[in-house]
Amino acid sequence: MDSSSEKALQVQLHPELEDKFIQDHHRFIIGCIWHVTHRFTTNRDEEYSIALIALHEAIQTYQADAGPFQPFAKLVITRRLTDYLRKEQKKSFEVVASPDSMNSGYEDSDREDEDTPSNLLIRKKVHEASMNTFTANERKNALAAEIQEAQTLLASYGFSFMDLTESSPKSEKTKEACKKAIIALLRPGELYEELKKSGAVPMKALAKASGVPLKVLERHRRYIIASAEILAGDFPLLADYLDSIRKELRS
Repeated sequence: MDSSSEKALQVQLHPELEDKFIQDHHRFIIGCIWHVTHRFTTNRDEEYSIALIALHEAIQTYQADAGPFQPFAKLVITRRLTDYLRKEQKKSFEVVASPDSMNSGYEDSDREDEDTPSNLLIRKKVHEASMNTFTANERKNALAAEIQEAQTLLASYGFSFMDLTESSPKSEKTKEACKKAIIALLRPGELYEELKKSGAVPMKALAKASGVPLKVLERHRRYIIASAEILAGDFPLLADYLDSIRKELRS
């Protein structure tokens, strides 16, 4: 069982430890919010408060047989934030699309919630406005911070973030093989836990689970480890580069 999972179970027994748990998981919370909103947030934003409430709920309902805590908590936080944003978007749409604010003069105002072309355009603009507040400079700084943290994490495996240039798959066939290996490594079970515990990929077990030849796994070991850690951890921006794998893991 990983550290976050153990600590979550401890917080259930000792609620006074929750504040420290939240402090230790600040970047995880920010990452979960980014995953949903694609927007930079601070602990003063409403989304952060929603995420804290969801994290508390995740701690209280977590059970050891549910797998690692962080993926479980991320699912709970994502659901709560998605519900909140849907309600906020509906409110924004109702304000923008109301006859008074539009000054439309339409008498048939009870049809304003229908999916007419004008209403769909309004919804699109409201959504775009909420998603574009993460400036290019903020994204650059956030990405640099993620790379730095990934560098520290990958150093524990004996390689650096820059080493991935050499170990990344080039051909589509090899990319697909590595994708299968990463998914098999992250699926619920013991493979990822073994990686975290021993610091090494359980090659034979992974080859059997993924159907990928050992020589391919050996050649792209660093890429597979880095991708698995990025997708399993608190790296929302870096994970965007692995979106096809992330989508398949969710399915």
